[in-house]
Amino acid sequence: MHQGIMIQFLWIPTSFGGSSHPPMVSMNTAIRWQHPWENRIRPIVRIKWSSLQYDQQTCEGTAHGFILDDSIMLNKKTSSDNRILMLQGQALVAVGIVLKSWLEE
Repeated sequence: MHQGIMIQFLWIPTSFGGSSHPPMVSMNTAIRWQHPWENRIRPIVRIKWSSLQYDQQTCEGTAHGFILDDSIMLNKKTSSDNRILMLQGQALVAVGIVLKSWLEE
């Protein structure tokens, strides 16, 4: 069973400390939910992106991917409008929102 996720994101430009490379299909990143702010220890979830649309002029894009951690089950955190942080290693590379999530067999 695969857990899918679709996000809209803003890629952080290099001049603001983001990655020097644009996002690409098949990249593996981690996401962390931004809210609730009271919960400072939030789980990090690994994602493999399967499709991606990205505009280098605006640094905005959308991506579809699958959660790699079988132990993480879709729940309230992965519902629409939840804000996320996208990480590569320790570096913050994008901010975004979850547009939808689903379970595939």
